Amino acid sequence: MIEDQKIPVIVYLDQNKWIDLSRSYYATNNESRFRHLYTLLQRLCEEGKLLIPLSVVHFTETQKEGNIKRRKKLAHLMTELSGGNTILFHEKVLDLEISNYVAVSSGESPINIKREILGRGYGFALGMGTPIIKLPPSAFKSSAIEKQFQIDWQNHIESGEIIYKRLVKCDSNLEKILERLRRAETEALPKVELARSNAQRDLNKEQRYYVELIELTDDRFVGKILAEAKKMKVNIIDVLPIGNLTKDDVDNFYENFPTMLVTVKLYWRRNEETQRRAHPNDGRDLAFLKVAIPYCDVVVVEKDWCSKAKALKLDTKYGTLLYRNLEQLESYLQETFDI
Repeated sequence: MIEDQKIPVIVYLDQNKWIDLSRSYYATNNESRFRHLYTLLQRLCEEGKLLIPLSVVHFTETQKEGNIKRRKKLAHLMTELSGGNTILFHEKVLDLEISNYVAVSSGESPINIKREILGRGYGFALGMGTPIIKLPPSAFKSSAIEKQFQIDWQNHIESGEIIYKRLVKCDSNLEKILERLRRAETEALPKVELARSNAQRDLNKEQRYYVELIELTDDRFVGKILAEAKKMKVNIIDVLPIGNLTKDDVDNFYENFPTMLVTVKLYWRRNEETQRRAHPNDGRDLAFLKVAIPYCDVVVVEKDWCSKAKALKLDTKYGTLLYRNLEQLESYLQETFDI
């Protein structure tokens, strides 16, 4: 969790943009056009003006690079530029949104989720927190030694060395996430194409949006809200819309969960483009966009998703700058920081 009073500008780079930076940084020919941008990004990060976190998606996508030499170069660049900063896994961010929503419903003050989802280290990105080894009291001569050991261990877990290792080669925790993403992508594609075909035939545009919303609201989402309400002793009718609901009732409810809302809107926008078939990578793209768009200041993403998000005015809604290439990012940095 970020504890500083002032959070720097948060820049999220799509994996392809990291690859563009890496190719340029290590290039020995004219392809080195982004080397100056890398130097600029590095300087602004060191000055505390920028923060460029890595997400679980970055770790999973880096595994796709089959050439181990190129993968290591990419991992080194990502480790150095991120400074070990990471952003929380989207499932854990939704958990925070749910907890925040129920707490506010009970009269408590809202938390600053943006601060909560930014942290350090590989474990933080996966939502595991920072594991601390607990040794028996007999292993220490004084509490001061134990405290120092825990500090040293935490620094190790949060270090760039661990991030680099996990970017180059995933562990069992990341393997489980990878397998879950692959399975979800494989199972979803046939259903998506069938749903698109039926919806286009039977429903109008607005109806298709709400069908998409209902389909993405699974039992786990509702179950988490109910579990949180029970834990905080909040009445169910205070946290779940019940009865004869209007569209405004439904829309206002989902405003409390930006990761859900961004997912629904982007999926819906994609499904409206019937000439474009759903792609297995769509799920991974949404896994980071649903967090990056509402909680980062600048997002650099491929042209297609950038256009969709802008058409939906998600950038305006969340005050996020969306760029489709690194040239646009460089122009923004030069203008913002008067370089």
